[in-house]
Formats: sequence, C-alpha cells, structure tokens
Amino acid sequence: MTTYYVSSAGNNSNNGTSTSSPWLTVAKVNAQTFSAGDNIFFNGGDTFTDATLTIPSSGSAGSPITFGSYGTGRATISRSAGNRGITGTNLSYVTVQDLIVVGTVNVSTTIGVYFSYTSGTSNNLILDNLDASSFPSSGIVVDVSLGAVLNGLSISDCVAHGNTSGDGANNAGIIVGGHYGSQPNNVYEVINPIIANCTAYSNTGKAGGSGWSGSGIVIFQCDGGLITNCVAHDNGANNNAGSEPVGIWTFSARNVVIQYCESYNNLGNCDGFDLDGGCINCTIQYCYSHGNAFNGISVFQYNSSSISTHSGAVVRYCISENDGLALGIAVSTGATMTGCVVYGNTCYCDSSHIASTRGIIDGFGDGSLSAIITNNIIYSVGGTKVISFPTGTLTGLQFKGNNYYTTGAFTVNWGGVVYSSYSAWQTATGQEKISGIDVGHTLDPKLVSPGNGGTIGGDGYAPPAPTAYQLLSTSTMSTLGLNLFTQFGIDQGTQDYYGFPLGPASSYPIGAWSGVTGLDILALVQGQQLIDYSPDDILDPATTQAIYISQDSYIPVLPYSLIFIRPDGSQFTVQAPDVALGASNITTPKGTFLSGTYMTYTIAWDKFTFPGVWTVISSISRASCTFMVGSLLEVYLQTESGDNLLTENGTPLLIEYT
Repeated sequence: MTTYYVSSAGNNSNNGTSTSSPWLTVAKVNAQTFSAGDNIFFNGGDTFTDATLTIPSSGSAGSPITFGSYGTGRATISRSAGNRGITGTNLSYVTVQDLIVVGTVNVSTTIGVYFSYTSGTSNNLILDNLDASSFPSSGIVVDVSLGAVLNGLSISDCVAHGNTSGDGANNAGIIVGGHYGSQPNNVYEVINPIIANCTAYSNTGKAGGSGWSGSGIVIFQCDGGLITNCVAHDNGANNNAGSEPVGIWTFSARNVVIQYCESYNNLGNCDGFDLDGGCINCTIQYCYSHGNAFNGISVFQYNSSSISTHSGAVVRYCISENDGLALGIAVSTGATMTGCVVYGNTCYCDSSHIASTRGIIDGFGDGSLSAIITNNIIYSVGGTKVISFPTGTLTGLQFKGNNYYTTGAFTVNWGGVVYSSYSAWQTATGQEKISGIDVGHTLDPKLVSPGNGGTIGGDGYAPPAPTAYQLLSTSTMSTLGLNLFTQFGIDQGTQDYYGFPLGPASSYPIGAWSGVTGLDILALVQGQQLIDYSPDDILDPATTQAIYISQDSYIPVLPYSLIFIRPDGSQFTVQAPDVALGASNITTPKGTFLSGTYMTYTIAWDKFTFPGVWTVISSISRASCTFMVGSLLEVYLQTESGDNLLTENGTPLLIEYT
C-alpha cells in the first residue's frame, strides 16, 4: 500500500510518494496503475486544470483505493467546457473523498462526477465530502447499465449545486440509476445504495426542455436504498416542462426509503418529494416539505408498459407547509396504483400559495387507484380547498380519521362535484365513516405556530424543529386517531416526526406529532431505539425540580430504560424489569450523579399496570417515579401524595446503589 501526492508545486519526474516529492498533474495520475490499498491525495487549496481525473484501477475488499486531499482544505479539479471532473468505469472498492469539482456552464451535456457500470457485478463505490458545481448537466451521476449490477454504493456529505441541466433532459444535482423501464427477471441494477447528509441546490433545469431536468436528488432502478438527512432547495427554476422536476425522489424502484430530509423552495414546476412511476413498497417518512412550487409530496403512477405497477407506497409522519399543494396522489388513464397509505402527516397551506383549483390533498384517479389517507391534520387558511380529486374513479380512495380545520370556507372537489361542508361531502360520498360511524374531525388542532415552520437547513432534520407543528397542551389530536392496525392492518411504526415514541395501545395520534413532551436531561430507550428528549437542557443542580410528562402522554409499553445524563455528559441507566422485581433487575453504573448534592427528579405518567409484583393503587389517577440522586442512588415508585407503590409481598421496597 502506497500513498501518492499531487501538488501544483510538484513535478511529474518525482516519485510522488511524499509531500516533498509530489507529482504535478492529474494526467500523471491517470497514467498509473494503482494497487489495492493505495491512496492518491491532492494538495488542499490547489486547483488542477489539466485533465479529467480518470480513475484507472479498482481496490479489493478491505483495501480500497482512495482519492482525496491532503494538507489544509480540499483540492479543486476545475474543467473547461465539455470536460468532466472525475470519471471511472466498472470500478470496485474505490473511495473518492474531500475534493471540489468545478465545471464551466454552457450548452453541452457534461457531468461533474460520473461513474459508469456497463457489465458484470461491482462493489463498494464510496463518494464522500465532494462538492460538484457549475456543470451544464448534472453534478454527480452513478450510471449502471442494463445487465450490470452495483452493490454497496455510498454517497455522503456531498453537495451538488449550480448545475444547469443545459440539455433540458433528465438531469439533477445527484443521480443514481440504471436503464429506463421494467426489470428483466426482476433484477434491479443498483442494490441498497445509500445517500446520506447530502445537499442539492440551485440546479436550475432548462426552459423549453423535456423531462425532469433541474431535480435535486433522484435514484431509480434500485432494489433497496436509503436517502437520509438530505436537503434539496431552490432547484428547477428554469424547468417548465410538463414532467416536473423534484427535490428528492425515486421511481422504478423497490423498497427505497426517503427519511429525515428537507425539501424546500424548489421552483418552476418542482415538487418537494416524490414516489413516482414503478415504485414498489417505497416510503417517505419523517420529512419536511415547504415552499415548493408544486406538490410537497407526490405519489404518482403514469401509464407506460415499460414500468411496474405502483404498489405499497407509504407516506407517514411528514410535515408540509405552504407548498403548491401538500400531497398529490394521481394515476393516469390505463395505469394502476395499489396499497398506497398516507398517515400521521400534518399539512398546512394558505390560499396565497396554492391555485384556487387545487386542494391541499389533490390528484386524480383516471386509472385504477387504491389508497388510504388516515390520521392526518389538514389545515386550510383563507378558503383553500382541503381536498380536490376532480376526475376519475374514486371508489378505491378512502379518507378515514383525518382532521380538517379551515379558517375560511370548507371546500372539497370530489369527482367534479364541489361540496361546501364536511357533512355534505361525507353524506354524499361515505368518506370519513367506518360502519356508518363518523370517524373524521373538524377541530382546531391547536398547533403551536402554524405557518411559521421556517427552514431547518444543515442535514435537514433537527428536532424539535419545526416546533410550529407540535401541539399545544390543550390539543386533542394526540389521542383521537384511529387504530391503524385494527382498522386497516397498517403497522403505524414506533415514532412520530420528532422522534418521540407513539402512544400506548389505547392512544393514536392525528398528525405528525404524538403529543409526547420533552424531558430535561432524560432519554428513554424502548427496545433498541434511543429517544433523546432534550439533551441540551441541564437542570440546575442547586435546586430540587420536578419533571412531568404531560397528562395526555405516557410511558410506552415495557421494557424501557430511563437514562439520566450528568452535566459532564456521562450517563447512568435505570432499567425497568419485565420479570419479577428484584435488585438484579434494576442496574446502574456505580458512582454518583453530583457528589455531595441531593436532588429529586420526578417523572409522572398516566396510570398503567406494572408487570409482576409492581402494583399501582387503583384509586390513584397518576403515579410518579422519583429518583433520589446523590452519593447514594435510591429508586422507588410513589403516588403524588407520597404513598410508596413499589412493594414486594406487600412490603415497601427500596433499591439502593452505592
């Protein structure tokens, strides 16, 4: 394994194996054959203009060949018109990291970073901390041809911006995909790709072009796949084609998940997120869409013999604020969509952001459409239609258990008939009824500050932001939802948008927040999932304070652990037993929380029954769990009046730790 260095102060007659004898040019690198485990580093801060970096060799499992920067900052590969920045073909076990790639905007179709796979099976291409800008086509593209397969693709912490899609065809900031069309023998070209912590912005597209030029991030022909903690904004400004671009999306894919992302202010004819034609069992969850010109989130199937039937789409625990419309569900004539479920979302739109002909939830069923829209908050300001499905056969479309709140007129366009009240629409269509019972709501959801979600930025997900769509303490949305599993066989998942666990077995939320409130210096573990409630807040050690979960909240189904975080960042854990109580069932690291300081923290929850010998007195409406923290840790349960509830054979029990 050898490390080679390249510097603008170097010389191609050097051996390149030290910072004191670096090579000079990219062309020198291109002429080499590298071995597994080799590193090729360009001097940070230098700009190289002589050639496209064409990676010549593959590494091996555990010994990748790595291209990147050394010294201070990142090196730049700058290319003139018509030339790519970095490229490679059929490579395995290659890492490209810590480089800036800059192009020249013109009318050609040049791509900044381009890896192609034309045959065989390849593995482990890693692209990390790259910046690709000002190319006339796309920023970063991984292109896998029909018959080839790529496993283990990872694109992380990359930025693609200012790429113009000058040819007006299908281009974006970041693209991962294969051929267009169905999958021969049910084989996809890209297996389980991951795009994480990436940003695509100001990729403009082209006026008068065709296709989805000006998109942010798109993957297709993928089996499995994850787009997580990514941001797309201000893309698509010049695209006015009928096939709109999208901030973050997938199509012709199976089992792809888009999560913890933010897509906003995408312009022209641009959507925020999309599960498009040919998606099978794909999911958008825990995402935030706002200020997009067209759909915030789209689920769409068009008529083409070249793509699969759209099935099993899930959109859950997302927030849409002032998009051109919050959610679009549409099926073209001759096309089919089955098993689409949309639940636990909060959708807000005022009339200044949406055309008068559109609805907050909008679409058409000109083909065969089957979808369930349930447990969502739909918040209309200024007379915006809450729903608009003006055409098609809508018998497969079910609205159940949603909350519709309007500050102006209530309006639904259903199959071309406009209804001006909830009751009129419900009576005429049978929507929002189960076995003849009204299951919908028209209540003020009592959101904290609707319309003021703002921009998260960064990696697109940073709870408690946007706090605007949490619930006030007077809201009833946290308990009015339907039991999705009982009614529809839908697994509602384990957490809401904000990362808080969902309610107990008898409580189901409407909207993106379950109603659980945060706790200072306390985290909760249920199974393998850590939910950190308020890690930035430290209680004043000089005072005795009580912390309560709100009355309409809960401790989830056992087993659970309570984790206290000391001011120095270290932790101790109290594990609730799921077997008969005994000292060995509750464990904590030995030591003290704050030496010499005696504090009491109280965590309260609604009454529930403990397993084994844990007993709650039936006449007490709430119980509290108090942790006496000092040089001696004491753990016990008591009522708010102080009665000890933790007993063994009827005798109060105290567990002590030294």
